Amino acid sequence: MAVPNTTTFTLQDVLTELGLTSPFRTLSDAFVVAIDSRFDPAYKGSKNSLLNFRNYNSGPSSNLTVFPTFLLSSGSSGFEVIDVTSNVSWTVSDNASWLSVSPTSGSNNDTLTVFLQANSGGVRNATITVTGGGITRTCSITQEGSGF
Repeated sequence: MAVPNTTTFTLQDVLTELGLTSPFRTLSDAFVVAIDSRFDPAYKGSKNSLLNFRNYNSGPSSNLTVFPTFLLSSGSSGFEVIDVTSNVSWTVSDNASWLSVSPTSGSNNDTLTVFLQANSGGVRNATITVTGGGITRTCSITQEGSGF
């Protein structure tokens, strides 16, 4: 049963709407849980807050990070690693022909291996992009050169 669209509602109405069970003692306790998960605290007043509860997603929000976000590599061939920390599926792309990344997709946490070709020219730059769950993260790579 949906919570009535009024300015008056009870703690039990909100808990039912969210699919939560007690130990919540007050509406404030329920709002704290909502704020910790994508509830928009900008809504003011009980009616607007209740409408916000109706749009609340009790699932975890998407998370995606890469580390490091910058790599400096010598001009010789070799590899570097990038850690992906995530709770979503993701894909990887790059913008350089002189490197390759493995794996090119995954889910949750993983390590990317970046294979670099030797650089006999000047310094060169590339970007590795990891995208998932509506989030995009990048790692910039600078590879020193051995010739000028």
